[in-house]
Amino acid sequence: MATVALFDFQHVLKIKQDELLAVAFVVIMALAIELLLITREYFMRGMVEGVVKG
Repeated sequence: MATVALFDFQHVLKIKQDELLAVAFVVIMALAIELLLITREYFMRGMVEGVVKG
């Protein structure tokens, strides 16, 4: 949804397409990293259990 909002403001802010995509990438990656940091305990537990079961 972040990219949709950024594309809506493209004409208002007069930003080049490349700059807009760079901002969208940073916003989306920041959210993904934050989600991973919040759930890292469950992520690591799942990774270890998957290896042990094999």
